[in-house]
Amino acid sequence: MKEKFINQLLNRIDRTKAWEFFFKKLNIYNIRFKGYPAFVMSDYFSIIDKSNPGSHYVFLSTDSKSLSSMAIKRAIRCREFPVYFSHAGLLFFDGDRNTSIMHVTAAGLIEQPLLDFLKQVDYFCVVRLPVDRKDDNLIINRIKRIRNRADLIKYDWEERLDNGENLLYCSELVYEIFRDLVNSPYFKPRKVFGRYVFDPNLLLCCGEIIFNNHPELNKKSETADFPDMRSDLIPESV
Repeated sequence: MKEKFINQLLNRIDRTKAWEFFFKKLNIYNIRFKGYPAFVMSDYFSIIDKSNPGSHYVFLSTDSKSLSSMAIKRAIRCREFPVYFSHAGLLFFDGDRNTSIMHVTAAGLIEQPLLDFLKQVDYFCVVRLPVDRKDDNLIINRIKRIRNRADLIKYDWEERLDNGENLLYCSELVYEIFRDLVNSPYFKPRKVFGRYVFDPNLLLCCGEIIFNNHPELNKKSETADFPDMRSDLIPESV
């Protein structure tokens, strides 16, 4: 009953700017309505074992019962496409257990150990992006520029790609770092309700999934080849 009420409320405020007030003024980003996040922590080692420090990785995640997850799914405006994850960021493997992530949240640009972040989510996915090694230095420099202005970066509640370099939403950070460098026709924004959006779920089409614990996504991959699933997510041409 409580979840039904919350979804009705979010559907109503989705048609207004009220959800922006909820996040920015009331600071309820981490409110959860049922239990605790349920990521199986032993899977952390499965992620590490499949990593290659020389490759480029992004992560997708969601805390399925949190208000932020419910609202961000609506803010991203992807009702007509599958929505498995509500958040995305960069994942850094350094060859040992000290794996870290970089992502943008309501608190701004954050870098933290992956192990700490996994305590906050239910479902998690890791995608290895197909990037040429010749572009490694360009990617490193883009990440450095982001870090150098970390104090200026704020979460982009309007979810737009064209409103300044210091206003970023979660998957926009990934897009800015890897723009024009990923060898995939799917790594581009898609047009939704008259504007271009790069939402987290597009990343499922853009590389090799090396870890995923989302039951709906796993179920679909068992009944169809992954390229077939991509047809559900193909963006409109930019």
